[in-house]
Amino acid sequence: MKIPNNFKNEISKAFYDKEIDVFTPIEKVDEELSVIVEKGNIKETILCNAHITSKELVLKEYGLSIEASIYFSCSNTLAVENDYIDYNGITYICTAIIKKDTHTNIFAKR
Repeated sequence: MKIPNNFKNEISKAFYDKEIDVFTPIEKVDEELSVIVEKGNIKETILCNAHITSKELVLKEYGLSIEASIYFSCSNTLAVENDYIDYNGITYICTAIIKKDTHTNIFAKR
C-alpha cells in the first residue's frame, strides 16, 4: 500500500520529538598498526521517537535476532549499520535498519 507523504509528515509532527545525530564511522591506524573505529563526521540530525528494547524483545516482536538496547522510529534516515548515533548524551552504534510503510526503525546498542 502506498502511504502518501503528507500522511508521513503528519506522523512526524505528532510523534517524533527526540533529536538524534547520526555520524559516519572512520577507521584510523595507530602506531602499533591497530585499526581503531571512531565517530567521524555528522551525516544528519533527525527527529524521531526513542524506544528502550533488548535482543529478546526484538526477537519476540520482529522475529529477528538483532543486538539492540534502543531503537529509534523516524520518517526516513541516511543511517546505515555501524554508523554512530548520539542521543541524550549517549553514543550508540547502529546494528540494523528496518524500513516500513510509514516509518523506519533504527536499532542500536551502546
